[in-house]
Amino acid sequence: MDAWAGNSAAGNLLERQRFIKTHMSESDNLVEILLRLVRGERATPFTSGPVLSASNVAGPLLSAMASDFGHSGQQTHVSLAVLAMFRMTVEYATKAEGESGKKDVEDRMGEIIRCLPSHLLYKSLDGIFKEWKAEAHGKQ
Repeated sequence: MDAWAGNSAAGNLLERQRFIKTHMSESDNLVEILLRLVRGERATPFTSGPVLSASNVAGPLLSAMASDFGHSGQQTHVSLAVLAMFRMTVEYATKAEGESGKKDVEDRMGEIIRCLPSHLLYKSLDGIFKEWKAEAHGKQ
């Protein structure tokens, strides 16, 4: 992520560094990197409404969509399934090992994401950053 912050054309360097330190420090936002890639071209920022409605989703997918996940309105059935599997893994690891299990899962997810080609990571991070920046300016 530091390489992205230093090389991206989105925003300025200080904004990108603040984004990495604040927004991307949360595991759900880290998972959003992967979810955007799973969604493909539907991962574009500033979509005009949810990709799915709650009436089209059930069970664990509905739970993933209904959670306080900041990007839940942009998900597809497949990306919600990936999010639900991540949440299930965190839940079981926490039950088995407590907070250290949760941290282990989050660390491993970070490893998986770091193994993706950098151009894919940059594409996801650029989109997440642009949404974060637009949201931050909208709140001021």
